Amino acid sequence: MKKKALLLMAVVLLISGCRFNKINENKLGTNDSLAYNENIMANIRDENDSERTTTRISTTTKVPVTETTTAPVVNEITTRKVFVAAEVRASIESMKNIYPDGEIWDSSKSYRWKGGIYPIGYGSTGFAFLLSDSAFGEALAQKHTNFDSIKVGDIIRYLDDTHSVVVLEVTKKNVVVAEGGYDGVVKWGREIPISEIKETGTYIMTRW
Repeated sequence: MKKKALLLMAVVLLISGCRFNKINENKLGTNDSLAYNENIMANIRDENDSERTTTRISTTTKVPVTETTTAPVVNEITTRKVFVAAEVRASIESMKNIYPDGEIWDSSKSYRWKGGIYPIGYGSTGFAFLLSDSAFGEALAQKHTNFDSIKVGDIIRYLDDTHSVVVLEVTKKNVVVAEGGYDGVVKWGREIPISEIKETGTYIMTRW
């Protein structure tokens, strides 16, 4: 009797389970299940697309920051080089090793000058130009006639425009000079009275 009751109960449970599954299948349905799965996949795709779209937007809409630099303003001021008398004299006298006393330097000799005013000098002027460049390089010269303002390295044109000398030293009464074309040769250390220069001087060319 008990066995029949248990068997009957099992049959009832089996039939109830089948009906429950049928009801669930009718409620959700196969298509609905697929549609649900597709919705999930669509949401996943949308999320992924959204991320990609966000990435694209952030990439394409990102405005690069460019640093603008302003070039410094340079004031181009041309200044004359500051020369020192002792250094000028030393530079000139260093040429004594190449052109010693008695070296031939007559009117056949010439030299192209870097000081401007005159492009080339012959004889005593050429030698004066050579010594001047050794001290002043490419500094441009100026011409004046103030014989009370003679400086070391100046070129003096005197003896009524016939001879040029370079100043090595200025004293109260004399100037000590270096020169070429002195009787056709180089001469170092001759002293010329300032009074004579003032009497026969033509002009001074200075690079100070």
